[in-house]
Amino acid sequence: MASVGVSLSNLKHTEIGLVNFENEWSTLRSDNAQDAVQALSSDILFAEENFFNKFRGINDVVEYLERTRCDQFQLRQLAVGQALTGRKEAALMTLGEYFEIVKKEPPLVADQARLFITSFSEYFDIEEEDWKHSLH
Repeated sequence: MASVGVSLSNLKHTEIGLVNFENEWSTLRSDNAQDAVQALSSDILFAEENFFNKFRGINDVVEYLERTRCDQFQLRQLAVGQALTGRKEAALMTLGEYFEIVKKEPPLVADQARLFITSFSEYFDIEEEDWKHSLH
């Protein structure tokens, strides 16, 4: 779920208005572990019914991400989804947007971003000039 920008706690809050329920998933002693497992299992089934069922395939995920304000990690997934569904121009624009965000990050994050961009470019046979050109 986090891949498309929704956490289980956020979904539960949005759909049924609950707050402060994360403690249901915590185990402090072994005697309440089964209760926590049951609560988490129930919430995952809730998420399936109220969130996952809207996705029938990769196109649904891509369209959802395109409508969502994405963070840098979701932009990577969106770019891959767009490329896999044959939408190279959209993928290039998304990759360019991702690049603009991560070039301001600390060195470790920027290095990881460069590795992703290099792998993406190699896998989808895209030249650096192609996605950098999409920035203009």
